[in-house]
Amino acid sequence: SCIRRSVSRRCTRLPEERKSKVLIASLFVVFGLCSFNSFKQVQNANVKEIVVYSIPKQKAIAFISDEKVLYDFDSTLLKDQSAMSFHVLHNWYDLGVKEEAMVSSKVIPEGRLIFFEGKRILIVDTNCILGQVKVRKRKAGLGTGQKEFEFFLSKQKLKANIVILSGNPRVALADITEHVDFDEIVFDSSNNSRRMAKWMEDCETRKIRCWNVSRQGAYVKKLNN
Repeated sequence: SCIRRSVSRRCTRLPEERKSKVLIASLFVVFGLCSFNSFKQVQNANVKEIVVYSIPKQKAIAFISDEKVLYDFDSTLLKDQSAMSFHVLHNWYDLGVKEEAMVSSKVIPEGRLIFFEGKRILIVDTNCILGQVKVRKRKAGLGTGQKEFEFFLSKQKLKANIVILSGNPRVALADITEHVDFDEIVFDSSNNSRRMAKWMEDCETRKIRCWNVSRQGAYVKKLNN
């Protein structure tokens, strides 16, 4: 009978011990998840990046800061939910983006100037004067047409941290360096491959830091390091 009592005590203790272990393990899991989520929130709150996505024949530029993204995308891309999900939205989800808005820019003859986290980003496309200067020079030669055209460009060099060429502008690198003082230049995937090859060649000759999104993948500039 003593043996039976001893066995019954052990049997009643065993489920209790298991419950305690399960409870402790559950608490550790909950604590771990809470810690991980807190870490991710702190990590995402410190994200400050400029991203030029590699999407064939599309402009996709994002400015991400503290769970908010300001974007400059082609309208056709914004309407293509499949492409957005595949190329962009998963990245925003990983970075904890909760708010989205179109980026505002200052339109100047050299392009569109964007101010972001203390950086000056110049986007040069076919709509700006700098993106047309080479074509206009050829047409005008050395006559008054060229002088009238270049009158709109600043006499002093514009300062920018990053220049992004988008939309396949017919501009030579020499025209950009003549009017803009910059640290690096990015060619997004909306540009013609032949034109980008020429720009890359010129950059190599002039020892200019450059990034070809179509060839090298997405350009990511981290600003919080």
